[in-house]
Amino acid sequence: MTREEIMSIVPGRELDCLIAEKVFNIKINKTVSRLINECVSINISDVYGDDNLEPVQTTTVNKINNYSTSISAAWEVAMSVKIDYIPVLKTEEESAEWICKNALLATLID
Repeated sequence: MTREEIMSIVPGRELDCLIAEKVFNIKINKTVSRLINECVSINISDVYGDDNLEPVQTTTVNKINNYSTSISAAWEVAMSVKIDYIPVLKTEEESAEWICKNALLATLID
């Protein structure tokens, strides 16, 4: 992904999914995400019942945070990539977008 591509992404689910994948290393289930129009990760694990003999497979669907539109979620991104400077912008949404796009730009350097 190039700098120009990152800067052209509109805040929303696509940018949120990219943050989850590139910054937090969360595997996104693209098929389910498209079906329900949400960005989700899916965990499948074996859980043992009371008898501890036969595992029961459970599936957990985790909705990805609104990193690019919520300043509180974007703050998690800033802390993760150690962004020290965040400019004061007109709205919280603009600040969240700035944090997310700069975090993705930082992944280009790594």
